[in-house]
Order: sequence, then structure tokens, then C-alpha cells
Amino acid sequence: MQKQRRPSEKSLRSLNSLNVFLADVRDGVGPYLSIYLKASENWNPVQIGMAMSQNFWCAFSVDGS
Repeated sequence: MQKQRRPSEKSLRSLNSLNVFLADVRDGVGPYLSIYLKASENWNPVQIGMAMSQNFWCAFSVDGS
């Protein structure tokens, strides 16, 4: 039976920093993206909401939490 390796503290801190950065980008860009999609691409609010929620579910499934 093989011994399972644990990730280093440095890699865990780096991953946490990346998650914080990506959350900041997502939350900062989201309102502008929805305005752009409504004004330029003529999306309705349901389509915008579905696109924004898909982003959340994809990130959630990759995170594995």
C-alpha cells in the first residue's frame, strides 16, 4: 500500500491566494459583464443570470468542496 502524499504548505497558500484573486476578479467584473451583455448583445435578464450562475457552478465543481 502506497503512502499518500500531502501538498506542501507553500502550494496550499498559493492556491488560496489564487482563489482570493479569482473571486475578486469575478465579483468586480460581474456587474460590468451583465451591463455589457444587456446593452450590446441584447441578452435578457434570465440569460444573463444563467450565464453568471454557470460560472459559479463550474468553479464549485472544480474546487471539489
